[in-house]
Order: sequence, then C-alpha cells, then structure tokens
Amino acid sequence: MASHDNLPLVSSPTLILTVPTDSERDRIWRATHPHWGAAVTIDDYVERETTLLDAPLARNGGLTPWMLTDGNLAPDSRPILSSFETYRKRALVADKNGAVKEVTSYGVASVFTFTECRGKGYASKMMALFSQQLRAAQEKKNGDAGLSVLWSDIGKDFYNSLGWKPFQSTYLEFPTIKSSLVPDGNLKLISFEDLPSLAAQDEKLLRNTISKPASKARAVILPDLDTLQWHLIREDYMCKYIFSRTPAIRGAIYTPPDAPNSRVWAIWSRAFYGGLAKPEKNTLYFLRLVIENEDISDEELAKGIQAIVSVAQQEAPEWKCTKAEIWNPTERVKKVAEGIEELGAKFKVREKDNLASLQWFGDGSVDEVEWVACEKYAWC
Repeated sequence: MASHDNLPLVSSPTLILTVPTDSERDRIWRATHPHWGAAVTIDDYVERETTLLDAPLARNGGLTPWMLTDGNLAPDSRPILSSFETYRKRALVADKNGAVKEVTSYGVASVFTFTECRGKGYASKMMALFSQQLRAAQEKKNGDAGLSVLWSDIGKDFYNSLGWKPFQSTYLEFPTIKSSLVPDGNLKLISFEDLPSLAAQDEKLLRNTISKPASKARAVILPDLDTLQWHLIREDYMCKYIFSRTPAIRGAIYTPPDAPNSRVWAIWSRAFYGGLAKPEKNTLYFLRLVIENEDISDEELAKGIQAIVSVAQQEAPEWKCTKAEIWNPTERVKKVAEGIEELGAKFKVREKDNLASLQWFGDGSVDEVEWVACEKYAWC
C-alpha cells in the first residue's frame, strides 16, 4: 500500500482519473465498509460487492469503479486519493416537441475520500474530471452520455457547484402494520418471474408519456429489467445473510374490476442499513409505482393505492423494516394517499440526504429539463 505522505496538490498535472486494479478496489471496499456496509461484516460486505459485479446491470462495463490518483506512480503502489462508481443505464430524452431519443445515463455512487486525504479538494477534482470526460463523450459520439445522476447525502451545494443540479426530493412515508394479508380478488402479488413483462410494459408507457409535446425537455431513466434486478439481487444477498431466505413478494398489482387496462402496480425492495441490531434504519422502498391509465378515477386509484400499500405495510415487519417509502410521488398520488387515513401517510421533503441531482449533456440548460419518474429504482 502506498504511503499518503507528501500527497500531490489538487492542481498537480499528474493527477488522473482511472480505473483501480482489483487490489485497489478491494482497499476501497474495505475503507467504505463502515459507511455503507455496517450491517454485515467487512468480509461479507466485500463478498456482496463482488457478487453484484455479476448482476446483469454491472456486466460488460455497466458498473465501473473510478479513483483519483497520481499518474506518475505504478498501480498498487499509488495513493487512492478519492473514489466512486458509475452505473451505466438506458435512458430516454425528449425535446419540447416530443421527439424521443435513447441515450445513456451515468449514475454516480459511493463517492469516498480516505480520511487522510480529506480537505484537499480531491473529490471536487475527481468529479470535475469525470464531468469533463462525459461531456467529451457526448460531443464525440452524439448521445453516448445524455445525462448523469446522483443522490447527494451532503446537501445541495457541493455537487451543484460541479454541475449536478439538485431536484426536489420528496417522499411519502408509511408506518408498518403487524397483521395478516387480507385476500383481495382484484389484487395480485408480484413475484420475480413477473418482472420482465412489467418492465416491458412500463417502458412503453414512459415512451408514450414523454413523446407528447410539453413546456420542457424531459429525461427518464428506464426502469428496465436489468435495473430492477440489480436492486433485488442486492436485497436477496442481504436477506440470505440476515434471514437465510429471500422474499417471495416483490410488489403488488391492483386491477380495477371494470377496467383491466387501468392497472396500478408497485415493485419494491428492502434495504438493511441497520440489520437486526438497528431495525429503525431498515426500510421497504417502492422502487417504482405505475399507473397505467391516468384517466383512472380518484376513487379507483385510491382503492389501488390502499390495497398495494397495505401489502407493503404488512410485509415490512416480517423483514425487520420499520417503514415504507415512495420517492417523489406525483401530486395526484400524494393527494390520494394522504386522503386514506388508514395508511397513515406522511409527506416529507428532503433537505440533506438522498437529494436527487442531475447533470444534463443535451441541448439547453438543465433548468429547462423535467426529470420524469425520479423514483427509487433510478438510485444507485
């Protein structure tokens, strides 16, 4: 391991953004364990991250680790000044006229600076170099990098200064309920096997949504099968570790009895940041909430939301989750959910953690872009 004595200045021309070796990546994982893997042992955390490298989303360069280092030094003997990961995802953008184009979104995650390297501007330098690299790719390949997203846990200012604009980040929080599931002839529980058809249908709906003329350009990260599976594979690893089993229920679909083409559905996953010791940190997250037909009546929509959320509220305690969340609900979903007293919904606005932020590489300013379906599935 390289010494961190005499670290280079952030203005040094020898600083480079590069992909770490396997050994360097292992050092990064072990350093980040207290921050993102404290619910498991350090070796199990490394095993989980290694397992995720084989998820469909991560294969063939879908997940890329990065680090800032001194380019004059040899691999495995150079300092790791700062690090992060990117997830390459399919996305759609549409101009104000509704012309749709498929692009790539680069999700930024796990930004980390070793303790002894902090306060020197390395993270800023690293992210600036990455932004420059994406812009160059966009100019060269005309669409390779349509946008980049991240979720800031350090407030709005840092990433905003580097080009990632914070968007409004809200959520509906629901308490858990310890009771048995009540059968409903209009409700179907979603299994892993249902995901391919639902993901395909969701993509069609989103393409149609952004193909309509609007006052702003629109961008949407597609909740395709690879993206959904990444969350569930991560969830399954933790469930096997904590409970020695994996969930059978991945969400629920409500079909109005007189409108089979106006289904409402949700896909969710469970996140265990507290494990069994601190269940208050465990949450059941709605990855995606879909309303197939926006012409559905408020009354029927309320029936669907109540049925689906009730399943989630009853599922959560079985997996030691103390709450459920829907990220960035539409105004209509918010109003309907808050109107169902039995659900106990609380609407909250984020100010510091999990702040959805977007950098735009298309035409015009990011201020002229609407982020469609900015939900938990897009997080990385």
